[in-house]
Amino acid sequence: MLRGLCQELGVADRVQFKLNVPFEELKREMGEATIGLHTMWNEHFGIGIVECMAAGKVILAHKSGGPQLDIVVPFEGGQTGFLADDEDSYAEAIERILALPPASRLHIRRNARQSVARFSDQEFDACFLAAMEPLMGTLER
Repeated sequence: MLRGLCQELGVADRVQFKLNVPFEELKREMGEATIGLHTMWNEHFGIGIVECMAAGKVILAHKSGGPQLDIVVPFEGGQTGFLADDEDSYAEAIERILALPPASRLHIRRNARQSVARFSDQEFDACFLAAMEPLMGTLER
């Protein structure tokens, strides 16, 4: 279906589909990418979005659910990515991202990486232990 659409739109020579690639190739492809694209509507959280942001990709995610409420949100007043909600807004955002000066993309990528540090294992551990500590005191009695 997508391959057919690429043919229909005349972009088949510029689109590659890579399925079930080895992990090393996946890491290499991610390293070369500029944009992390996530289109799922009403994603409850979106770990893939967090992973793209942590990997330094400029994220473009659906403007709903967790991405809109919790993930692609300003960090210290700075932009962390882009949101879209239909084909036209996705296309416009891709054009906007690719037209950004490299320094602007770098600023967004840095904000995003700093922002998603709050989802790290270390941060989770610290918050979990802080929440559990008062309960542990009641068990020791």
